[in-house]
Amino acid sequence: MAGLVPTPQDKVVFMDVGQGDAILLERGTRQVLIDGGPDRKILERLSEEMPFFDRKIEVVMLTHPDTDHLAGLLEVLNKYEIGLVLLPKVADATQLQEEWLNLLLAKNVLYRFAERGQVIEMAGLTINILNPTREMPVMAGKRLNDYSVATKVYMDEISFLLPGDLEQTRESWLVNNERGGELAAQVLKAGHHGSKSSTSQQWLDRINPRVAVVSAGKDNRYNHPSPETLERLEGRVVLRTDQSGSVRFVKEGGRWLVGCGGKEWTKMASSCTNI
Repeated sequence: MAGLVPTPQDKVVFMDVGQGDAILLERGTRQVLIDGGPDRKILERLSEEMPFFDRKIEVVMLTHPDTDHLAGLLEVLNKYEIGLVLLPKVADATQLQEEWLNLLLAKNVLYRFAERGQVIEMAGLTINILNPTREMPVMAGKRLNDYSVATKVYMDEISFLLPGDLEQTRESWLVNNERGGELAAQVLKAGHHGSKSSTSQQWLDRINPRVAVVSAGKDNRYNHPSPETLERLEGRVVLRTDQSGSVRFVKEGGRWLVGCGGKEWTKMASSCTNI
């Protein structure tokens, strides 16, 4: 209930950070944070999910350096000890990108460039990097979405496909170059906050998720998620942070449950479903 100190759990949380992305993977006392949203709100969300005395995040992953994914990570670097940072090899010459890289160096944070084929394993949590590929040229300026660090996450018997802001061109490349069913997953994060330029029908057919999560801000100026994407998602369970707040997949009593809401992070909302 609200006010209780969060205890270590096995969970995946799509945190409500407004118009942006921030996903927390927790395996017991260890955490992986994928993106940090657009501002300081990430610190409030983390305080809801992690005990106040846990000041270390083992891995932080930046999918790509757009403000709605990166800005909050600067706040995280200033408040938490970070074991490792994974980021894409892109040359986005913005003040925010420069501040981020300088902060990594100033705090002596270990970092690595992410590329397809890498695997992170953490006591039963496995993260496979699907994108970008080593062959992709270093890119600056626009069209960075397709350089997003896309991952397939396994935690026990549940799997998540987390594509960042990948758009349909790169989705198609991954479908055509799939290896051994690596794209199939029970839960899909809709790409690019539910934009019509992501989450193609071909992509959905290959992943075949039971649940789709849309991370978007309430009444956002981009009108995310788009009607076209929602139409393609018809027939699947769709959970939206702009409507329900943070979306949590939590393992309890040997089952994975999904709940939505604010600080009452232990409450399984009736509007959500068992997995």
